[in-house]
Amino acid sequence: MALGVLLAIMLIGIAALIEKFAIAPVEGVTVLAQVTQASLGDGPLFYLVQFATVILLALAANTSFGGLPVLAQLLAADNNLPHFFALRADRHVHRYGIAFLTVASAALLVLAEGEMNLRVPLFAIGVFVGFTLSQGGMVKHWVTARPAGGRWRAALNGFGALLTFLAAIVVTVSKFTEGGWLVVVTLPLMVLVMERINRSYARIGRRLEVGRTRCWPARCAAVPTWWCAGCGSGSRRDESAGFGEPQGVADVVEGETIEGLDGESGALDGRDGVTGGAAAAADPGPEGGRQPPGQGQDRPG
Repeated sequence: MALGVLLAIMLIGIAALIEKFAIAPVEGVTVLAQVTQASLGDGPLFYLVQFATVILLALAANTSFGGLPVLAQLLAADNNLPHFFALRADRHVHRYGIAFLTVASAALLVLAEGEMNLRVPLFAIGVFVGFTLSQGGMVKHWVTARPAGGRWRAALNGFGALLTFLAAIVVTVSKFTEGGWLVVVTLPLMVLVMERINRSYARIGRRLEVGRTRCWPARCAAVPTWWCAGCGSGSRRDESAGFGEPQGVADVVEGETIEGLDGESGALDGRDGVTGGAAAAADPGPEGGRQPPGQGQDRPG
């Protein structure tokens, strides 16, 4: 709230200075530079403000490298992007999201030949579309959660969503021939691609019978595959690694004693006995007895 009030005061102040000094767009000079020069002159303070502006813009540009990889990870977790976007490097960063953003931004810079005026409309439209979506999401949150004071919060966010939506429409129409058309074409294509990816993962999941682990031996345990590289044949473990949901996949083994699980051993006899693992009792097999390890498992062909 305080940050929003401070931002509003700064915008109103800049607008008042622009009106006072009759600032008009000039090629090669930003409006902020003209306002600073008219207010502070050409002395050291002018260059201090310009240097501070460069630092702030650099930090603002860096926020995309912190936010977009996380967003890609969330989309990948919902099967809307390839699952490698959800993988993390040794330093707990989403390397594939960062690499994709680096290549995409470099390609855009090369295609625009470094012309800033061609990229500003893309930034403006993207910002207002993002604001509209976030404000709309907050409206849905207040309506669904129904907390105390949720009505006026929903009304405030709804009013903000309306303003940013109108701003996005105005900027898109006014800058359509100057690069705005690219956003109009790209956004529906992105939605279409993510929908196709989601359908593809759903089809693969049905074929692999993800979430359906059968256990035939009379006494068996579901041992998470990442605890023991040598448990079971490992084929389902490999498939789960490719599908991106290892937490829901387990190798089913006959219960005696398994060594080497986090340095401990446990008796797998239908009860939870392995370092917090989930041991699951099952129905007897077709012959009513126990089977050798690895048999009786429904593994995809």
